[in-house]
Amino acid sequence: MYTWDGPPGTTFDGNPSPYTSTTPSVAIVFGTPSTSLYSIGVQAGNGCGNSLRKIQKVRYSVSVPESINGDATVCANTNGKVYSIPSAPEGATSYQWTITGDASINGQGNSATTSSLNVTIDFGPSWNGGTLCVAAKTSCYTSATKCLAIGTASGSFGIITGSTTACPNTNETYAVTAGAGIASYNWTVPTNTSINSGQGTNSMNLNFNPSYNNVGNICVTATSICGVVSAPKCRTVAPGVAKVPASISGITNGLCSGL
Repeated sequence: MYTWDGPPGTTFDGNPSPYTSTTPSVAIVFGTPSTSLYSIGVQAGNGCGNSLRKIQKVRYSVSVPESINGDATVCANTNGKVYSIPSAPEGATSYQWTITGDASINGQGNSATTSSLNVTIDFGPSWNGGTLCVAAKTSCYTSATKCLAIGTASGSFGIITGSTTACPNTNETYAVTAGAGIASYNWTVPTNTSINSGQGTNSMNLNFNPSYNNVGNICVTATSICGVVSAPKCRTVAPGVAKVPASISGITNGLCSGL
């Protein structure tokens, strides 16, 4: 005889778990487990007792895809952009891809199901942004989605780094971390300063002229490959007037004959 067992809701030849059969095979109807796997067990038995339990794991649900790789800045009328997930969730048999906006996945419109880890997307003439999502699937389960926002604006380029104080006749370098999808950077600088080099890039060198004696803002905007200009990021800079000395050290008594 054979003794079968499974999670609640699972039946063997129409009988609930545990079930004893006289043959080494049974017809299983799977219920809905509380975990991602069904654990099906069986023991062989005779008049002397039962064997150790043999376990077979059968997957029910699958994990959400880890991430979506691909460009987050795409212009209208761009074809053939490839997006992918880095690895297959264990047990997944296919992937459901969807996108919002004027775009087509694998030539199938805004939705496509594929067994491949990647898709090719064509962006139409009225594309101005949307969200690409993917879910992992089995024959009876669809995971939650992992999504990537895609737009015509550039990605983030961080904060401006560099000194917040400066003196006349000095040079300082200011920079931001380079962002994805950026074609150029535009720097604006305070009165009585001038850019030595780096306009258009993510790092520029600034000259504080001899007449510099004013507080002002150093700002930068990014223009995406699609021509979209970002909001400015700024850093305030002020004249580097020396601080008052904290104290004077030295003896305070016992001074004789001018020593």
